Amino acid sequence: MLFLFSYSFAQKQDKFSEESTVFIKELDEFLNATKNKNLKNLFSQFEDNFNAEKFNVAQKKQFIALANKMLEKRLRPNPHFANLIKSVNQFAYHPTSLPKFNDWLSVVAQLMEESTTKRLMMYVIFTHDFLSSGMLRNSSAVRWYCWCFWHFWYCNKQFFLKIRNE
Repeated sequence: MLFLFSYSFAQKQDKFSEESTVFIKELDEFLNATKNKNLKNLFSQFEDNFNAEKFNVAQKKQFIALANKMLEKRLRPNPHFANLIKSVNQFAYHPTSLPKFNDWLSVVAQLMEESTTKRLMMYVIFTHDFLSSGMLRNSSAVRWYCWCFWHFWYCNKQFFLKIRNE
């Protein structure tokens, strides 16, 4: 008797290429392996922003390094990569925030090294919400907004939004 078995294994991504055009293709395959329509749309926006030269070469390289670190830590396409990409897209949509992108990337890198995935996700979700609305805090009792000068800061394993009124 002859039995033929066919196994289909999804290719597991171990590391993204450091070359940005190859990286984009690999990230697309990694994210879209989930067949999630929202993730596919999110990636499409990210790809447009990444290719539109809104970020410089050094920032792209740092983002690729972060994505590789996330792979190394076995973080998932959704919610981990999705939340990171949402925040990056917000920087692209708000040109006044772009000068603060380097600080933000540094905080993300430090959180990846020194803190938990939960804190990392809190930071990227906060960033998305803050950049999209200016809202610092939203509860049933109070809403705080910031429309003044600010920048991201990291100290003692905590992230901060440093605010100055100028």
